[in-house]
Amino acid sequence: MKNYLKDKYNNKCPWCGYNLNDNLVIHHIDYDHECFYNNYIKISHPTNKRPNRTYKAPDCENCYKTTNNKFNECIIRIAPVHKFCNLQIEEKYKEMQSEFCKE
Repeated sequence: MKNYLKDKYNNKCPWCGYNLNDNLVIHHIDYDHECFYNNYIKISHPTNKRPNRTYKAPDCENCYKTTNNKFNECIIRIAPVHKFCNLQIEEKYKEMQSEFCKE
C-alpha cells in the first residue's frame, strides 16, 4: 500500500512537498469510510517489550486486484506523509478543534 501511495503522489509528501522516504506513515484524511474487504493480513510491529507483536490489517493488495471499486473508496481517503508531517497534521487538527469548540 505504501508503494502504491508513493507512486500515486509522485513520491512527494502532500503536506510538505519533499520526497518521501521509508520513514512514512499512511495518514487517514477522514474516517467516513469503513473497510468492507473481509480478508486480513498480519503485520509485524515489534516493540522492545513485545518483540512478537503483530496487528491485523485489511489486505489492500488483494482488494485492489479483486474488488477495485472498494479499493478506490479507501484510497481517496488516505495519503502518504512523513512521520513528522503526520504529527504536525494532528497538532493542526487539535488546534482547529479547540478553536471550533470555543465558538
